Amino acid sequence: MHTKHYGDDMTKKIRTRFNPGLFKLFRKKPRVQDKAFIDLSLMLSLDESRPTYRKDVLECGCLDFSLESLKPLDRFLDKVRHDSIPEDALIIQVLRTGACRGEVMRRTSEVEYHWLYFEDACKIVKSIEKLGDQLGTSAVLWSSPDHVCFPLVKVLKFISNGKEDSTYTFAKVLLNGTPENFI
Repeated sequence: MHTKHYGDDMTKKIRTRFNPGLFKLFRKKPRVQDKAFIDLSLMLSLDESRPTYRKDVLECGCLDFSLESLKPLDRFLDKVRHDSIPEDALIIQVLRTGACRGEVMRRTSEVEYHWLYFEDACKIVKSIEKLGDQLGTSAVLWSSPDHVCFPLVKVLKFISNGKEDSTYTFAKVLLNGTPENFI
């Protein structure tokens, strides 16, 4: 036997009166990983206990998180991309250089970006899930409501394809818009 409560009628009135999308405001905010990726980006040049592969060819003094600092990052990736890099060193290199590239985006963009791990990004932008959790998608830059970019993927593409996948050019386009003569 169901006993009618005063709240039952009120709940029905509220549901029909308000847009269900309104309640999205009360959802939990995503767990941002900005601090972790700031630290990871600094490890590119500062970690002495587990140094970045071929750190000796990295122009460390130029890494100031400006857009221009991506040019030496591209030169670094270009110098090491043909090496037979051990898998664990490659993972570290992609994570650190990708974090550095992403931090340039976060610090120079007018858009407020935050780092999210794959699992959290999938909860916000459902289409990310079909890409699968892999090295390049393990962390994304997200801005509300559903804009994402993939700094780690860009580093992997540079390592595979070379200068045609410049991290500098890609960031410049994202930050400044596509130039008219851009193909």
